[in-house]
Formats: sequence, structure tokens, C-alpha cells
Amino acid sequence: RESFDHHSPDMRLYRMLSSLNCKELASVSNYLPPILLVHGIDDDVVPFPSTSDAARTLRASGATNCTEYYVPETKHQDVIMHFMMEGKAKNYVTHWIRNLNYNIKHANTTQHKQDTVTNYITSKL
Repeated sequence: RESFDHHSPDMRLYRMLSSLNCKELASVSNYLPPILLVHGIDDDVVPFPSTSDAARTLRASGATNCTEYYVPETKHQDVIMHFMMEGKAKNYVTHWIRNLNYNIKHANTTQHKQDTVTNYITSKL
């Protein structure tokens, strides 16, 4: 466990974020993209709690869009196999990306409509 903790993405992120001052930490959160963490529930390589630990660290650093997906009856290597040969992990990730793209397009369209209305009103003043 000690070796894993040293190399754990969660602990590396925690150490990096801990070295930042409050102003730097606040600006980091502005640049974090939507994040999806995927972990097989039956993973016997990476301890199961490491994903929830990573999510907690990300949220504490300001990540407002951090999703966790725990794949039932799935081991460490199975997640990769799901992407190569179809499976629960690939299906979920594909769905998540499609929803993310839809939400981004919808937000951009809404913002464009608001900008158009604002520009029209401003031009009439």
C-alpha cells in the first residue's frame, strides 16, 4: 500500500495542489475540464477506494464537474477490454461524452441567442 500511495494519481494530485497557494488553487479550478473517473468494482490491482479518493481531491480543488462510474463485475484489465470489444465501460463513457457534447452545444446555442438579443437591443438604443 505504501508504494501505491506514493505513485497513486490521487496522492500525486494532492501533493501538487497542496503546494499551491490559495490564489493559485482558485485559478486551477477555472481550467479543469469535465472529468470522468471509471473503476471496475472487482479491480484487484488498484484499490477500489482510490477512485473515490481522487474524486474527493478533485472536488476539493474546485472541480465542479467530476463524475464517478463504478463498473459492476469488472476487474482492472476488463475496463480496457470493454473499450476494445464493447462492454459496460465503453457504453457508459460513450454516453457520458455524448451528453457532455450535447450540453456544451446547448450552452453555446443559448449563449449565442442571448448575445444576439443583447446586440439587437443595444443597437436600438
